[in-house]
Amino acid sequence: MGKEITTAKPIINKKIISKVNSVLQSRLWVQGKAVEELENSIASLVGAKYAVVVNSGTAALHTLLLSFSFDKDDEIITSPFTFVGTANAIVLSNAKPVFADISAIDFNLDYESVEKKITKKTKAILTVDLYGQTANYKKLSELAKKYNLILLSDSAQAIGALHYSKPVNKYVAAAIFSLYATKNIAAGEGGVIVTDDKKIASFARSFRNQGLENGSPTILGLNYRMTDILAVIALEQIRSIEEITEKRRKIASYYNKNLKNLDLQLPKELESNFHVYHQYTIRIKNRDIIREKLKQNKIMTGVFYFPSLHLLKHFRFLGYKKGDLPVAEEVSEEVLSLPIHFSITRKDQNTVIKELRKILLKP
Repeated sequence: MGKEITTAKPIINKKIISKVNSVLQSRLWVQGKAVEELENSIASLVGAKYAVVVNSGTAALHTLLLSFSFDKDDEIITSPFTFVGTANAIVLSNAKPVFADISAIDFNLDYESVEKKITKKTKAILTVDLYGQTANYKKLSELAKKYNLILLSDSAQAIGALHYSKPVNKYVAAAIFSLYATKNIAAGEGGVIVTDDKKIASFARSFRNQGLENGSPTILGLNYRMTDILAVIALEQIRSIEEITEKRRKIASYYNKNLKNLDLQLPKELESNFHVYHQYTIRIKNRDIIREKLKQNKIMTGVFYFPSLHLLKHFRFLGYKKGDLPVAEEVSEEVLSLPIHFSITRKDQNTVIKELRKILLKP
């Protein structure tokens, strides 16, 4: 068998290396002109008034939630089918995560389940745009308006994604993106808050820099600053985001064409959405057995996410038990993410397809 086919591979080219070298030689490494340029580029990309860059997606979400000064009894409804950082940020912002179930079609929050979870203590809904496809913001916006709730989005995986031709930030008070090493735009680490709310942006700029404003501490803060070294890596990719997104969509389309009529569920791109395919995730029985067989043939895959967050040990204090969120629990046992990244070749894809078909069609 040939080379290992990885699930992700960051873009590294001569232009990025040159830009990084320029920053290193400048000796101006932290939160300088490159960070400011990255903020302006992302704000322009999504049509937001403000973009604030920090050093991780989790830091972005933590900072955003802290800007609302939630109390310990305040509830934030979110998805149990996401990276643990989503719920961790809620707890660390002094609020209580309340998990609603997900849709079996797109794996995002099910708005009917969300409505059932709303109480007098509910202050916000935090959506998750899983795998690069947006949640149903049309319905969730209606819910937020009906119950006078803050609507926020963890769009860590969905930079460039659209809902009814609009970026996610057009539906929410603020959204966050991640620039982690596996993301569509990858700096290694990094996160971004995008918003039209000056108050949120001002808080975030101060909080990321130990609470400083004009050189003096005015609020409690942390060091969430981003380096210019990482900023220039992301900047070069932002300039090519349409090409990056189109390549991922073509990879997904080729998988769809060649994996149909097998005993598995292919990703479903809703008509209302423009999917950017951070992950290409199928749903399949005997997931772990199939994953191991693919690994034996040097095909790496991912499981995002198992188990569902409400069953994790450190969230037991919330009182959930197995069976409370049946769709999320079932899906977490069956999802499998196939290799998808800008550098994957058609030959690599054909190998993945061939091996998966061989496993599933074996008599």
